[in-house]
Amino acid sequence: MQVDLGKDRLDVLMVSVDRSYGDLAKAREKAVRIFEKQKVTWSSSFDPDGWAGVSRTLNGAGYGLILVGPDGIVRGVGIRQAEAKKLLEGIFPEGK
Repeated sequence: MQVDLGKDRLDVLMVSVDRSYGDLAKAREKAVRIFEKQKVTWSSSFDPDGWAGVSRTLNGAGYGLILVGPDGIVRGVGIRQAEAKKLLEGIFPEGK
């Protein structure tokens, strides 16, 4: 999706909310290892508040995508790629 629209129009941010690794330092280290192993090339972050942090703020309840428009309005929560593409077409009807 980012390739189709361009990085200047669509930025991807992956937020790890998994605190099941134990203490905060270990959880952060594990998240960094996963990001490196998966060769994550987009922005990534670790939320030390877990599910109570950014996911709760954006009303996220699972591991689906949360789409925030350029105006800061949340356009989709818990969505998958196909639905995100349709929503993005509405935000950027002219494409790339």
